[in-house]
Amino acid sequence: IFVKGFDGLGLKTLSNIFSLFGNSFKNFIFIEVGVVEAGVFKGSNGIQLMEEKAKEDVNSYVKLVNKYGYYGEGVYSIGTELIEEVVKITPSVLARFPNSVFFAGQMVFAKDSVFSKVLHNHTVFSLQEKLYRKGIPFITIPVNV
Repeated sequence: IFVKGFDGLGLKTLSNIFSLFGNSFKNFIFIEVGVVEAGVFKGSNGIQLMEEKAKEDVNSYVKLVNKYGYYGEGVYSIGTELIEEVVKITPSVLARFPNSVFFAGQMVFAKDSVFSKVLHNHTVFSLQEKLYRKGIPFITIPVNV
């Protein structure tokens, strides 16, 4: 499951997977990519803090699924381009877990506005296309807001 922080979107995505697929999935790998942006970059300490936060986030998900008897792992990476980092990570996950299905949540608003389209971009769909082209199964989970 691709996550961006330990937040409502990630938790609702996980919850919706259980709602939609029941107990079909027993093992969960949580993947987070921290994106280094020039405007926010604060030297090597900034990268270290970003790594620590990503590690903390994925570990929170792991603890959650472990609590309910599921296996969990966390994987994180820091880079300058989200989709390219994900494309780099997926082969190592697939090497360890060849029957993986990748998931990501996408917020769905009752009414779209200019602001919701700008603020909640459709990165997940670009990511889905990249992975599809590599033959990697990817499911977008709608999360109603």
